Amino acid sequence: MPVASKPFAVSRGAFRVECRVTVRFRSPLHIGTGERLSLETDAPVLRDARGLAWIPGSSLRGVIRDWCEREAPLLGVSRAAISRLFGATPPPGKSGDDRQGRLSVGDALVVNGRTDSEIRDHVKIDPEFGAAEDRKKFDMEVANVASAVLPILYEGDSEQDEELRSLYNAIEALKAGVIPIGGKSGSGLGLFDVTKVEWFVCDRAKPQELTAFVRARLSNAATPANTTTLAPPSPASPRHRDDSEPPALSWMRLPLLLQFDGPMLTVGRAYGDFAPDSPEFNTEDCYITGINGRPILPGSSLRGVLRHHAYRIVNTLCGTTEVAGTLFGTASGDAAAIVGGRRGLVCVAEGQVESNCEVLRMEHVAIDRVTGFAVEQHLFDTAALQSPRIRTEQLVRWVHDEAVHRAALALLLLVLRDMAASLLWVGSRTTRGYGHVKGLTFEPATISIVTRGSDGLERRGALERVGPADLTTLWTRLEVGEAWKQHAESRC
Repeated sequence: MPVASKPFAVSRGAFRVECRVTVRFRSPLHIGTGERLSLETDAPVLRDARGLAWIPGSSLRGVIRDWCEREAPLLGVSRAAISRLFGATPPPGKSGDDRQGRLSVGDALVVNGRTDSEIRDHVKIDPEFGAAEDRKKFDMEVANVASAVLPILYEGDSEQDEELRSLYNAIEALKAGVIPIGGKSGSGLGLFDVTKVEWFVCDRAKPQELTAFVRARLSNAATPANTTTLAPPSPASPRHRDDSEPPALSWMRLPLLLQFDGPMLTVGRAYGDFAPDSPEFNTEDCYITGINGRPILPGSSLRGVLRHHAYRIVNTLCGTTEVAGTLFGTASGDAAAIVGGRRGLVCVAEGQVESNCEVLRMEHVAIDRVTGFAVEQHLFDTAALQSPRIRTEQLVRWVHDEAVHRAALALLLLVLRDMAASLLWVGSRTTRGYGHVKGLTFEPATISIVTRGSDGLERRGALERVGPADLTTLWTRLEVGEAWKQHAESRC
């Protein structure tokens, strides 16, 4: 007697939703090749056959999946729906269905058809002395993409699919600017703003819409047959989170305005509008510019200063670096790191210098340590920025239920307090008086906090605009005081 075969489960349905998200990048992008075979840089970016920087769909799909898995309990979306949305593959050696997901994310389409790249120098900072470590210099290539279109496709059963709640929520997160793309996002790479969202909805179970869809395909139309706005899916009650599910993330976007007093210099390469005959270009040490020729403060430079000061605070108060490692992340080679390292909570965006900043040309000479006089033929000069005003932003994502995360937020606010009190220097040549931060202005912050109610269910609060933000307001609203006190008492 023949054995009945298992019915074939179709992953995708006739209800087709295509979303095109147009983004404008606020910072360069790094999607690495994972190899170090380049003769130009230690970390080259991924490129296509034409040699242009390539943004594969897998990079965007991965961060969308992480967000959807974290938000599913808040939206009342089942784990089965997440499995249908992204597909499921049984672990090696175990039986189970191998199901294709309903969500497809294509490679990003660069709007202007070209990308430029630059190579940025980096150096590892010794956490004990605050100076560059010997033989720890490296560089990294970053791609400057002005804008791109991210194509996202969903094929399900109907507009009532609970998977659409997750997809719609992920698009809203993209619009909020809380999902970076690519690597080194902690240093501000891969941050973007959404400028336009287009929806194309087609129910191919309906003859008229199916006919229009096929005609559009046969005519190679640039846009699908139907253009509409997907209505926000009906809300559902949240559900309890399984222990194996990752927690939802609260987030804050905190814009900052840094006012420097005197010269400020971050040594790098000059690009864009700098011609070889430009006086600034021919200096030994020139401030770094972006590909458009505008001076910038790299996120890695500012993040390094904040990180070092955070470690000084915790070493002085508590003698342990756990909370600082939680805030800024740990690499697999660090003594206190978990296996494979740990991602930090804060992303420090690239700083943009205001247009009215002047360039300061300064000459220096090396001093003979024996005679105390100038050394012959050792004259050098620098091109620094004169008292610049620099706008930057910090994106912080944390688990509000975890006390160590709230203590890390408290540590970040303490670091910013010291910066506002003119106690920090940023950039190169700081021991010579460069890079003194005179003041720090907190601009209105955007905050979204996930809290757990008395019923044990998590809920995301309404989006808040806290501004003009200040340390006292943020300290109270983020509920970090008690967490920092408990951490200090338990560790000190």
